[in-house]
Amino acid sequence: MNHTAYHYTSGSLWCFIQEAGQLNPTSSVSHLRDTLLPEWSHNPHWYAFLDSPEPREWVENNRRYDYVWERVLKHVHHGDFQIMLLSWSILPEDKIRVVDWVHMEKARNEVNDVLYVPSTRKLPKIEPALRHYIRSAISLEDYMDNYALPEIIGSEPISVKRITAQEVVFRVKHNPFKAIHASSHRLL
Repeated sequence: MNHTAYHYTSGSLWCFIQEAGQLNPTSSVSHLRDTLLPEWSHNPHWYAFLDSPEPREWVENNRRYDYVWERVLKHVHHGDFQIMLLSWSILPEDKIRVVDWVHMEKARNEVNDVLYVPSTRKLPKIEPALRHYIRSAISLEDYMDNYALPEIIGSEPISVKRITAQEVVFRVKHNPFKAIHASSHRLL
């Protein structure tokens, strides 16, 4: 089966990606100094959604997990309100893993704090959740579409030649944000 990755980024980071010629993995999955975790979890990765720019699981579970979908989109802009949606066909050499963010959301709900703030990674309930999140990782080939909040991670750079980009426009409807997709176009 052919799969597509969907990665949100800010307009300024998209410019940086274009200058670099590739989307580079930049964030390690684990910041824990836990030798029992797999070695790959300490290496840089990029994060994306599988086969949909608005994954059903994330959108449908939005209210259940305290507006998780809107928080993801709000987090992406990095102070830059131009949001870009990057997409590309997944190749076997991309070495994709599927992980379930639900573990992090359950911990977030327990501590009633925002996970995207780096200091929360030190909260006691976050560390076990991060271990569960990492241990949920399976290869894309083994994924059975059974995660509550699936996301994909990859450790290999993605060439801009493979990427299609489109701008995503936000319209505030009550609170939080609602994404409206503009027409797709290649920005290379």
